Amino acid sequence: MESLYRDGRMVYDSHPDSFPPDQNDPMLAVRLISGADWRKMGPKLVGLTNQPMLTQVIELAERPKAAGRVKSGVEAALEELKSIRFIDFSPELMRKPSIPGQLILSDRGDNLSSVLQAICEKPELKLALSNWIQALTPMDVVDFEFVPDAAGKILVYLVEEGGRKTSANSASDGTLRFLGMLAALLGPKPAKFYFLEEIDNGIHPARLALLMDLLDNQSKGKGIQIVATTHSPQVIRLIKEDNLKYATLAYRLKGNTEGRLKPLTEIPNLLDVIKRKDIARLHESSLSAVTQNQPRKVE
Repeated sequence: MESLYRDGRMVYDSHPDSFPPDQNDPMLAVRLISGADWRKMGPKLVGLTNQPMLTQVIELAERPKAAGRVKSGVEAALEELKSIRFIDFSPELMRKPSIPGQLILSDRGDNLSSVLQAICEKPELKLALSNWIQALTPMDVVDFEFVPDAAGKILVYLVEEGGRKTSANSASDGTLRFLGMLAALLGPKPAKFYFLEEIDNGIHPARLALLMDLLDNQSKGKGIQIVATTHSPQVIRLIKEDNLKYATLAYRLKGNTEGRLKPLTEIPNLLDVIKRKDIARLHESSLSAVTQNQPRKVE
């Protein structure tokens, strides 16, 4: 089942001829929405179930009346999907020199030095970068140097107040992960959607609160969406109250290999319990009482 919204209005909605959809049916019917009223169905399109309907609609929508609006909506949606970044940093790759002018940090952290160099070209971003590094790491960083090698590639050096210089090649994994997140979020070409796996990985527990502040500030200030996963009760403890409505519990029922997702807001009475008890303690004790098919009221 697929639906597409643009500017708060539904552009199209998929309506299989059978519900629930027959997985063996090779064709899928899609109804375009007629005008602004989602209840009025427009032309019917038919596509293949073994391909995403979103990409098929561009071609299928060439003929119907709503073609222009639907096509532009689908193209805009595809552009948003292209901006999704699944970050999984590799400190080994982040320690390598990079070619100047590379403005996009790869999902693995390649081009770290060149992206940081681009950030430092703007004084206000350079100041923000050094402030965050000072807050997030033990290093008292006041400047950055980008030293070229024989091939013309550059490597970033963090310059501390006392003059000590630490290259990316010598920095700890945790410092590199912080630099990677800062490069991704402050860089000249940030994505609109980031997926961060195990955000506490390699980060000192004392600095997790600052990390959460960084992600929260950048997502709200720049309109960036960030999805992060964790198994750490401490990270869960640091989720701000107004962000709990976006938190989702991933779990698996006993004897079942299928993973499930449940928004915290859909677990009966849980948000009231969180106000009285530590959410991290609930996580540590496993939320077995609230992850069944028929959740019990949490006391």
